[in-house]
Amino acid sequence: MRHDGRMRIALATAVIALIAAIALVAPGVASASCAVQRPAVMLAGADAAFVGRLVETRSDRWVFAVEEAVKGVLGAQVEVLRR
Repeated sequence: MRHDGRMRIALATAVIALIAAIALVAPGVASASCAVQRPAVMLAGADAAFVGRLVETRSDRWVFAVEEAVKGVLGAQVEVLRR
């Protein structure tokens, strides 16, 4: 289903954003040999990425308003499932 694909894209994007934020806050951790790939490398492997803001928190997901699609084709909002 198309909706499930968008959710996977949104989840991957959120993970990339979280890892990038951690790398910015803790540069010592990002330079460790076991660290996750750099954000530019992760972006290249992602289906989609966006700049946006959190507009709603639900029990099972976050809803973001997309301000700019950096990669991929996205609608005005992206829902990211919580786990």
